[in-house]
Amino acid sequence: SSGWKRLASTTARPRAENKLEDYSAVFEDWLEEGVIEEVLDEEVSSGGHFLPHRGVFKCTSTTKVLLKFREKKIRVTSDVKKSFLQISVNQQDRDCLRFLWWRRDDQEKMRVFRHRRVVLGVNCSSFLGVAGPSDGRYSGDGRRNVRVKRFGAYGIGGMDGEPETTVVLGSMWDKQEDVLLCDVSAVNKPQSKPTRRSILSAAQRVFDPLGFCCPVTLDPKLLLRECWNAKLSWDAEVPEEISRRFIKWVEDLPMLTFMKIPRWFAYLCDACKSSYDAVVFLRCENEGQVSVQLLQANSGLVPLKEITIPRLELLACCIGAYLLAFVKRDIALEGAKEYFWTDSSTALHWIKKEEHWTAFFGNRVKEIRNITKVTEWRHVPGQENPEDLPSRGCVASRLTQTKWREGPSWLRLPEEDWPSAEPAVSEEEVNREKRKGVVTSLRCKGQWESWYFTYFSKYTIILRMIAWKPRFANNSCRGRPNRIVAELLVDKVVAAEKVLMRMVQKEVFSSNDVSGLKSLQVCEDKEGILRVRTKITEREGMENFKCPVLLLSNHQLVTLFIQEYHLRLLHAGLHTVLAELRENFWILKGRRTVRKVL
Repeated sequence: SSGWKRLASTTARPRAENKLEDYSAVFEDWLEEGVIEEVLDEEVSSGGHFLPHRGVFKCTSTTKVLLKFREKKIRVTSDVKKSFLQISVNQQDRDCLRFLWWRRDDQEKMRVFRHRRVVLGVNCSSFLGVAGPSDGRYSGDGRRNVRVKRFGAYGIGGMDGEPETTVVLGSMWDKQEDVLLCDVSAVNKPQSKPTRRSILSAAQRVFDPLGFCCPVTLDPKLLLRECWNAKLSWDAEVPEEISRRFIKWVEDLPMLTFMKIPRWFAYLCDACKSSYDAVVFLRCENEGQVSVQLLQANSGLVPLKEITIPRLELLACCIGAYLLAFVKRDIALEGAKEYFWTDSSTALHWIKKEEHWTAFFGNRVKEIRNITKVTEWRHVPGQENPEDLPSRGCVASRLTQTKWREGPSWLRLPEEDWPSAEPAVSEEEVNREKRKGVVTSLRCKGQWESWYFTYFSKYTIILRMIAWKPRFANNSCRGRPNRIVAELLVDKVVAAEKVLMRMVQKEVFSSNDVSGLKSLQVCEDKEGILRVRTKITEREGMENFKCPVLLLSNHQLVTLFIQEYHLRLLHAGLHTVLAELRENFWILKGRRTVRKVL
């Protein structure tokens, strides 16, 4: 059945990874706790809805909650044990929450269960589970009739028996000192020679959503790039030099545990960015006391394709603008002053000057201007720029000894003492990225532009004009009673089209031109129209299809002709229009011409 196939597909991967027992243990625990119940055999046929399910073996978190966690001086955290499963479901609704699982004694037969509590994944579950907490609170604690699994606080007298550190969305929080710590316990020294896969695994085990350790995590990324350039497979042993550098990085990594980041920040805001990285600092001033703290950092690897230094500097400015906008939105710092610092005079000139830049620069300057104000951007000399570790990388022991996370020293001074010198700009470097001017001119009359294009711009109008000409000449020679006043007949329009084709061919082709078309079998019919003899000769009827009219691609009438067919076919595509045209006409370089017109 489809239910058996879906369950087999769902459990195939956990079974292969030896995680099926853990998967099954969850259902066994739920059954003992009354979260689910088994549907009796006589109730199975009563009908119901079966939910798909899958195992979750790793949970993720968000940077926003961690930023808001640092916003206030006093923070309380707690965790509700199985918060969604604390909410009961009405008896009559439980058959809509059925699901299938294997029998313990026979892995080929299924059991039918149904949920007695709200399960994550139903439309209303998110609302029922998290609508209660207010903005900025992590978890749904404080609700009645739920079992609180763990509780942590700072500034509320402490709690007996609680550990000194608490995990907050994957980050370690020391409640006694009120600082955030880096947890690198998941990274172990490799027992065998490192491979590309093991290097990637170790690099991703350093959980650092706010970028405090980004100078350290840059090294394994560079090693991975070297492995990629060497075209090593995932499980191949890396060269000795890469192995030595990686093992040294792993051995030095525990030094990150000595780095402590103050959890709390408040009040005014400044920003600082440098090179191909972005670092957001917060400047706090209260009763004459000034402190500067690192809020968030981000860095990016230079692409393998060579990019000029000015482009990288502009990328750093763009990343910094987005990073500060993200931080400002999440911690509600609306109205706080913002300052953007860069040591690139060229990038600063691009941002401030109103010019038409090339696509790469124009798009990024537009993004920066949409997020920030031009007056907020300032220049800082390179020697006064804060230490640029995120872009160059360093080992963990050096990071704990530096003060780059405390910001530049001049940021603690009054604003009038901040760097304010106007940078020297290389006009040649700046003007190199200006969009080149475009010179336009009037279109000259084409080689085969006939008189009727001066008055008419549609193929059907030109065709009817030619059809009316014989009648106009005939009526001019007759008296009023003998004039023809009826509408044009179809045969008159068809005859006019043949006249128009002859006119176009006489303008374009001469006898020498026809002889030069060696790849085509060109012939002239009894009406004087040049046609192409195709290889389809046995088809009865459809003489125009077997010998279509020859037309030149760059004639203006052909352009109007293709446009008319395009509209007649309700804006059809290239292949449809070309197929319809080839029923009666052979346009030289037809596919290219139709594509150009459409």
